[in-house]
Amino acid sequence: MGQAHTTHASDGRTLCYAEYGDLGGHPVFSLHGTPGCRLLGARSIENDLEGLLRALHVRLIRYDRPGYGGSDPKPGRLIADSAADLEAVADALGLGRFAVVGGSGGAPPAVAAGALLPERVERVAVVAPLGPLDGMGRELFLEGQDEEGRAYCEDCLLGEEAMLKRFAREDAEYREAAAENPLSADVFEQTRRGLQGWLDDDAGWSLRPWGFDVGAVSQRVQIWFDPADKLLPPQHARWLAEHLHSAELRETSALGHGSSGDPRGDWRELYSWLAGG
Repeated sequence: MGQAHTTHASDGRTLCYAEYGDLGGHPVFSLHGTPGCRLLGARSIENDLEGLLRALHVRLIRYDRPGYGGSDPKPGRLIADSAADLEAVADALGLGRFAVVGGSGGAPPAVAAGALLPERVERVAVVAPLGPLDGMGRELFLEGQDEEGRAYCEDCLLGEEAMLKRFAREDAEYREAAAENPLSADVFEQTRRGLQGWLDDDAGWSLRPWGFDVGAVSQRVQIWFDPADKLLPPQHARWLAEHLHSAELRETSALGHGSSGDPRGDWRELYSWLAGG
């Protein structure tokens, strides 16, 4: 699976998406990280995430946020804007209600979906999440990061010029590292239209407000985090847990940034819960 399909946002932009797992199963939107795209990454392929989804009867939908992969850019977008795009994909698929999960840079859009689509989103999960800079404050936001993670975030806080310089360098490094891996098509797809998607994702937390009230999320939420995560340390997950009405914190050694544990057990628990288990 993973064949590309397209639909249109309310303003006419093209949105590109793909489906995985059991297409007759419970619908779950998976919102990719930063950078990222609709395609599954090498780790998901190597650990047969699709086989697990089929066994759990989960229909996984992933779409390229604006500027990534096959989706048209929307310069200056807010995190809140992602809810309308997700709803457009859901409408194209004829879906009524569904669950949402987002990892890393995909966590804020997942929270936005819960807050802004309360009649359609059943449950929300976030994995290795990013908290809001304006809510946490700069000191708490950056606390506990390793040198590389802090340098990345500091560049994002400097503005678009610094971000683009860093992203161009990192994109080249990612592509070089993935050149010999046939399972890494996502690395090439995510920035095939340039760096605008990546820029808007990170400007969305570093230079702009999220555009919605985190406290408006009324659904049950699971927050998965690795206590050893040095890019988005545990205080991000804990801040979100404190500001969401019905959130459950779940520790993992397999689903954080740089985590190397076997993800399959945690995936089973996560997707079973999202599907209503």
